[in-house]
Amino acid sequence: DEGLLGHGLMLNDELQRVLAKHDEIAKGIPSGPKAPKTSVSPVNVIHEEDESEDDFSQLAH
Repeated sequence: DEGLLGHGLMLNDELQRVLAKHDEIAKGIPSGPKAPKTSVSPVNVIHEEDESEDDFSQLAH
């Protein structure tokens, strides 16, 4: 359960970041390029997205 909670909190943080960026774009505020927090290979990113969707699907039910 702690692992799922931790993953949910990470998803929430990512959602907040994406929503803030969306708001900036909607207001016409230019956002400069930001350095990624961590260097992740594209394979891991795709895998993490798949897991995120699976976890979100589980939480949605």
